Amino acid sequence: MRVKTCFMLMTVLFITDICALEIKKTGRFGEALMEVRLRSFNNTGGSEIYLGVASVGTAGNRTELNHTWTQDNWLEINYDSGSDLLRVTLFDGLGVVINSVDYPNWQTNMISIIGNGFSIQNLNAMQIALFDREADGELSFEDVELDGVSLGGDFDTPAGKLRPVVTRWLLNDYCFADFNLYGRIVRSGTFSNS
Repeated sequence: MRVKTCFMLMTVLFITDICALEIKKTGRFGEALMEVRLRSFNNTGGSEIYLGVASVGTAGNRTELNHTWTQDNWLEINYDSGSDLLRVTLFDGLGVVINSVDYPNWQTNMISIIGNGFSIQNLNAMQIALFDREADGELSFEDVELDGVSLGGDFDTPAGKLRPVVTRWLLNDYCFADFNLYGRIVRSGTFSNS
């Protein structure tokens, strides 16, 4: 039996050392250093949020959190280089914190896992990817802001496409040494177990 899943992935990549902002749909790009994975939108009781050093598919590279997804999920992902802390916080529609999970000492851990060739200053691109394998469920990432600036429009999978579909957006030529990404994950339809 094929398992259907739907998840969103935010990856911070190494590309160059230029600072500006450009957003475009894209394929894979750069070497992943930091990763946040939001998954299992059927509320299976397993860990739905992974964050840490890429790849968070390896248990030793991440911290994780079990979270119960609702239809509207307000989300903040931020990294503070001063405290070397990667954090994911989830809010209700009134701004009340529902859940939060931290990955401490990200740069120290990144150097030990990936190697000493990178530093915080190398974080200058972010890829947002929606992996939608659900026939009856859809996800979108809406009202997205990066450091208080609207990214304009919503990040969602194209309507009418056969599943599975992967849609990626690239935010590049921006200094991600410190950042705050804010938005709302909207679930509609039904989701299978993952």
